[in-house]
Amino acid sequence: MPSTTASWARPIKSFEEIPLVFKEHIDQSEILPYIIYSPPDHWGERRTNAKLACLYQERIVILEVIENKVTTLCYLFKDINSIEQGTMLLYSWVGIHGDIDGKLSFSILEYNSVVAVYFHPLVRGIRQSHFISNSIGDNRNLAKLDYLNILNYKFFNYSHDAILSGEEIMQTVYQPTIYEKNLFFCTRIVTLGHLMILTDKELIIIKEELIKEKGKSNINNGGVWVYIPLHKISSITIDSNERMNVITLVVSVKQNDVSLIFSSIKLPDLEALIKEFKNLYKSDS
Repeated sequence: MPSTTASWARPIKSFEEIPLVFKEHIDQSEILPYIIYSPPDHWGERRTNAKLACLYQERIVILEVIENKVTTLCYLFKDINSIEQGTMLLYSWVGIHGDIDGKLSFSILEYNSVVAVYFHPLVRGIRQSHFISNSIGDNRNLAKLDYLNILNYKFFNYSHDAILSGEEIMQTVYQPTIYEKNLFFCTRIVTLGHLMILTDKELIIIKEELIKEKGKSNINNGGVWVYIPLHKISSITIDSNERMNVITLVVSVKQNDVSLIFSSIKLPDLEALIKEFKNLYKSDS
């Protein structure tokens, strides 16, 4: 995590503001894209290199200084399989999973949570590139999230922030944290709380993160949002589990499967979500 304000990410508003090491890699004959500069940080808990994230109309380019040389990764929006945005106290990140020249690639942009607002346009731009909104007004059907207001107010807020205008909620499945007895009176966590939201455009997974602070674990201040375009999902299946009271849901995206553990009582809800996904998949094919 960037340790001082000097190492915090910031937007670039003119070609003159681009650091010299990156200038030759930016075509100044084009209109200036949305650019975020992340200065190097060699003193913080997490060491980071200097990076430049450039958001164009159809692609995002990640430039990074590694051993005094600039490496370039260019992700076309159509080749991005999923995008992840996470927050753990003051440490935040955006992860991009995609294909470059037919090969799977992953890039991560790390930043202080104080400047998270600069990274929201990156995530939103990539997500919106996968669908065109023909709707007028708000058709998100947010009422389908109202039950979370009673069960878990944090997930209620997280879920509302995750839905974009132009997509409609089809199914949701919320799983609270599952504990099991371990060694007499002790318990251990089987899975942290998570929420799946199937919209007509993408699958959204919101997960709690376990944070260690002053020797204690805390799950109240961390969250991860994963956004997967529907056309990038090859299948959603339910696997058997050794424990009789839990089941595992597997979302297959290229070679980057996402597995989530649910209580067995959630089986009807998960089957309904899978059925709706298949219906959407057929309508898009």
